[in-house]
Amino acid sequence: MLNVIIHRRDDVTAEVKVPCMPEGNSEASMDAIPSPRIINTHLAIRLMPKDAKRKQLKCIFAVSFYNHTINLLRYEYNGKFENYLQMFMRGETDWGSYPKYLLEWQQFIKENPDCPVHIVYYENMKTNREIGDWKNWFTVAQNEMFDAWWAEQAKDLDMFSFTYA
Repeated sequence: MLNVIIHRRDDVTAEVKVPCMPEGNSEASMDAIPSPRIINTHLAIRLMPKDAKRKQLKCIFAVSFYNHTINLLRYEYNGKFENYLQMFMRGETDWGSYPKYLLEWQQFIKENPDCPVHIVYYENMKTNREIGDWKNWFTVAQNEMFDAWWAEQAKDLDMFSFTYA
């Protein structure tokens, strides 16, 4: 979304997103991105460049991953959501356990209050009509299983508040 705003584009495409992701690009190619640079990443905070903290880069922490995974060819994942859900709960997606990933970010944000981090939720960027789309993905049984798992795994998260309409 920031690329759309900063570069006055009217479309969001992988061609804009992928070259700005350090997960799959060299340091030289990242350095070659013209300013203002927008780095798009799902990296764990422990893997972020050390300058991110020192230079107090502005961070927008957006919560999304399944659609990110199936929409990028590099991942080569085209499986069903039900299989992805199991992988996700076992911590077999990028950077391992998602609750632990969020806990690391939460700790970083609390320990670095001067580092500008803004948390954005996918649901908050959509219209009211599209909030609650998870109901189209989860079966009742999957939802109950996930809710129980999430309640246990995310019990120490106090900085992230997910909305499920």
